[in-house]
Formats: sequence, C-alpha cells, structure tokens
Amino acid sequence: MPLVSISDVSFAYETEEVVSHVNLAIENGEIVSLVGPSGGGKSTLLRLIAGLEIPASGQITIDGTVAGRNRDALRYLFQDYDAYPWFTVWENVKRGSGSIPFPADQAVQEILSQVGLATEAARYPGELSGGMRKRLALARCLVRHPRLLLLDEPFSSLDVDLRYQMYRLVQRLWAYAGCAVVLVTHDLQEAILLSNRILLLSGRPLHIKEIIEVPFPRQREENLSDTDDYQVLLRRVARLSRAGHEEQETAQP
Repeated sequence: MPLVSISDVSFAYETEEVVSHVNLAIENGEIVSLVGPSGGGKSTLLRLIAGLEIPASGQITIDGTVAGRNRDALRYLFQDYDAYPWFTVWENVKRGSGSIPFPADQAVQEILSQVGLATEAARYPGELSGGMRKRLALARCLVRHPRLLLLDEPFSSLDVDLRYQMYRLVQRLWAYAGCAVVLVTHDLQEAILLSNRILLLSGRPLHIKEIIEVPFPRQREENLSDTDDYQVLLRRVARLSRAGHEEQETAQP
C-alpha cells in the first residue's frame, strides 16, 4: 500500500473547479515535487492531502486512513515562517511542535543538532537569521518523526546561497527522518535537486499532465547542474512546464 493514495479527487470553490480528477500514489520515503502555473491549485492540492480541505469527490488516504483523521502522521510547512515568538528555539521544538505529550528532551536535542541549531536553543525566533528560522521550522516539523512532510514553497524568500544550503539540509533530514515529502515549487532546479519524481500540473482545474522521474543519486549538490544529463533533464522539464503555462494563458478569457 502506498503511503498516500489520491483516488479520483476533485475540488471546487463555490462554482469554480480547482482540482479535477487527480489520481496519484506516493510511496514511503520518496520526495515528490508539484510544479505548475501560479494560481493553478498546487497549494489547494497540498491542503487536500493535509485534510485542511475536503474533496468534492474522490478520496485521499494517508497510511490507509482518510486524510485529516490522523494529523500526527504528517506535518505541513507553509510559505510563511511558522514559530511562536514568545518561545525560545528549544521551547518552539518542545512545546510548539504539536499536542501533548511533548517530545522527549533527547529528541529535541537530536533534531536541533541535525538542523545545526543546538547552540541557539536559548535564543528567540526574532534573534535568528532567515535561514535559521527556516531550519527551526523544519525541526518543529520533524521532531515527532512524521510519515509525511508537506512543503509549500518554503525557501522562496531565501537568497540563492541560503537556498542551496537548505537543499543540502533537506536531503540530509530526509535521510535521517525517512519520511515522504511533497514539495510545491516554481523553481525547476529545486525540483530536480530534491525530487524522486516531478509532477507537471496544469492550470485550473488542476490535473496531472506528466510525471517525470529524476534519475540522479543522492546526495545531490549544486554542481550537478554542470553535467550534461542534468541540462538535458532541465530543458525537458522547462519545455513541458512552459507548454503548461501557455495552455493556461490560451484557456483564460
């Protein structure tokens, strides 16, 4: 059984269909990127997987349970930074990472070490850099070892150097936590560096146009982009993605 099973799922806001007859299986421990036009419904699909929205038809299950009924199975990292400013780094991971019972001190210490924040445990979020705050958000998500991590353009606000640092960190944390990851991104290089599969999505109503397998082994570094195989794949993904954008523009009144 796949970890996430999406079976003929559709969703509408009032009379506008946003997601149309999506079928997808996500396996344990894989990273899947969702790539498509802005406003096309990618974040809505992520919210459906999280159980924050209810499908108009079809069903989503996570580990055999209907989405939304087992919130401990997943964690969701939104675009905007998510932390309690009145808690220290340690308290954000310990007390701000979900419901009681709180994670053990040893688990908090271990995940802070994994994200490179062990020496910042007594500081407050407002005292951290943007990159540190993103690492804190990841620590809060992963301290309870969820089966599934949902990322909605989490690195779009970071500069190029910090983004590459986060790509390396996400791969390391993925290997450490062993969870599946679903990533919404507009950055094709990000999708290739992080993903096992890239889902190219249409504009509204969203449906899956093509699924592209990413063949490169890990750990993937930024110098992968210097290789011919990477450039061939990037051109292919860019061409198909561009075709999707043009299709959406043609369909608009």
